[in-house]
Amino acid sequence: MKKLTLTTLAAATLMFASASSPALAGGYYNHGYHGGYYGGHHGGGSGGWWVAGALGLVAAGAIIAANQPTYAAPVYSAPVYSAPVYAAPPVYAAPPVYAAPAPQTEYAPPAAPSASNLIAYPSRGQTQAQQTQDRFQCQNWAVNQSGFDPSSVTQYSNNVQVDSYNRAMAACMTGRGYSVS
Repeated sequence: MKKLTLTTLAAATLMFASASSPALAGGYYNHGYHGGYYGGHHGGGSGGWWVAGALGLVAAGAIIAANQPTYAAPVYSAPVYSAPVYAAPPVYAAPPVYAAPAPQTEYAPPAAPSASNLIAYPSRGQTQAQQTQDRFQCQNWAVNQSGFDPSSVTQYSNNVQVDSYNRAMAACMTGRGYSVS
């Protein structure tokens, strides 16, 4: 609860005094005949009530104004940044020296089939140019069928692929009219 200030007390006293004072409210002389009107000034002296009401409103406004909280706008200031301070890194012992690992043995892929491993005899009288063209086309077809390319053998090549390539090559050359051994 807020403390009552001197201004608040004075305003409250003035309000209560003005509301309860019959002197400010028009007095008690409205019982008799004055100036031709019965009861005083056109209805019993209502002009005093206006003065008392106005003083009461002023006092109430003063009380309300005195009890209002005050607000202050926050004051912002720019942050102050200082230069970062860096510490020297800790000193560690020299890292251990390790011996180089032993060289690994090189990968030896399976024996790659070559065109020379497959012997195909022309049985329909094909020319040398026709034999070269047939061998080239059959090699491409065998690579597509087996997934194995004898010109690029990798460590992932296996004997199953090599056997599949040899069978595909033999089937192609036989189909083109060659005797395969």
